[in-house]
Amino acid sequence: MNILHHAEAVFTLAAALAVGSASMLPQHTADAAASAAAAAAAAATAATPRATAVATPSHVAVVKVAARRLTPAQKMRSLADERALARAAAAPRG
Repeated sequence: MNILHHAEAVFTLAAALAVGSASMLPQHTADAAASAAAAAAAAATAATPRATAVATPSHVAVVKVAARRLTPAQKMRSLADERALARAAAAPRG
């Protein structure tokens, strides 16, 4: 059976099952909704980044990255590793 041929029927069935199962979920009371909203607000406040890390029109956030250049030996080793991975990916499996 070609599922793409019957995609509309599959979608309709899936939507009907989703709506039907949603009606069986427990109903929330006003107190539960208020406590859920308070918990969401507390989580959002806890996830807020430090004020110094936020860019504003008058202040630009600066990020310092410590990095160094690779030596020629490290470059050659890195290229050899990449080539080995590419050969392994291209090799037939089985």
